[in-house]
Amino acid sequence: MPANVIHKGGNAGRQGSPGLTSTAQVANGANGQPAECKGVFSFQLDDPPTNGGPGAPGIDGGHGGDGGDGGNGGSYEAHIEVILSGLVIDVTGGPGGNGGNGGNGTAGGRGGAGGDGSGCEPSGVGGAGGRGGNGGNGGIAGNGGNAGNVTIYYVSDQSGTQPPEISSSGGEPGTPGAGGLGGAGGAVGANGPDSDYTTAQWNPGPPRAPGSPGSAGAPGAPGSSGAGGDTLFQQVDVI
Repeated sequence: MPANVIHKGGNAGRQGSPGLTSTAQVANGANGQPAECKGVFSFQLDDPPTNGGPGAPGIDGGHGGDGGDGGNGGSYEAHIEVILSGLVIDVTGGPGGNGGNGGNGTAGGRGGAGGDGSGCEPSGVGGAGGRGGNGGNGGIAGNGGNAGNVTIYYVSDQSGTQPPEISSSGGEPGTPGAGGLGGAGGAVGANGPDSDYTTAQWNPGPPRAPGSPGSAGAPGAPGSSGAGGDTLFQQVDVI
């Protein structure tokens, strides 16, 4: 770095890690059992079929990590005889890190198929679909670092057409992480096949519903800009 370039700016904040999106497959509902028909000349009642089981819920996405705050710029003070051209001083605050995006929720499992009525009972209905997993929340954006101060006492300014270039602004905040997407709801399982029965001993109940979709994760909160620094150029008679 040239001698007339002084860099004391703050470091950038770390980036937030993204939330986990699971790759695991959630379980589908168990299939219903078929009816066990005893026959018209039997004194025993038929064993009715069973309905399909519900699908498992989806897995929620992980939350995104928060962005780190930017580092503060260092202050600079100098007592010099002559200010020459091309002097550059940077005491800006470091930018904040971005928040990590939330992970996506996974889809709910499919409901199991209804059991076969086997011609003596109504067939079972398909199981309900599992709800979708919720998306993870986005990470909070890191704050920008504060700038340092610049103080220079000098006797003579000979910078001419290239006066000192001072950068002393506060660091910009990071970008908040986006919320993860909700997973799709699981589908309803298939109803059991048509069963040509005469007298029913059980009621499979109403058709089941598909799973509700998961909710999207909330975005991360924004960060704040760092404070700017003060700059003082003071001419004196003697250093």
